[in-house]
Amino acid sequence: MTPFRAYLAVVLACLAGYTIVVGLEHGWNLLPVFFSNIAEMNWSGQFNLDFMTFLGLSASGWRGGIASPRVASASASSHSSAA
Repeated sequence: MTPFRAYLAVVLACLAGYTIVVGLEHGWNLLPVFFSNIAEMNWSGQFNLDFMTFLGLSASGWRGGIASPRVASASASSHSSAA
């Protein structure tokens, strides 16, 4: 588990540094740029649309069927008690 935590720390540091550099150079107006790329129908917009779609899918908790959070937590607790 320690190598994974080290990896996460490195990734977080890289993303934070990258975000700061981009924000200082281009400004902090992410949403207008994000959605204007989608409206322009270019490769950046295609990536942004894919990213937004998969992020929304991930946030919804969809796992091959629509499950309520209560069902998901009951499933998780049954798996943890089996271990």
